[in-house]
Amino acid sequence: MEALTKEVNEAMHRAIKVRPRIMWIPPKTLERFVKKKKLMKKPYLKKREGRT
Repeated sequence: MEALTKEVNEAMHRAIKVRPRIMWIPPKTLERFVKKKKLMKKPYLKKREGRT
């Protein structure tokens, strides 16, 4: 999995200049309704919201 993580990370960096933090979880770990929600976190938004 480490090689795949690195490959995905590098491909995203080349395409859109970001380096995501990828966390692999076992299949069928997420409940059905969770799959419909956004799973990406945006920590930079929290930083902006805290500023005045």
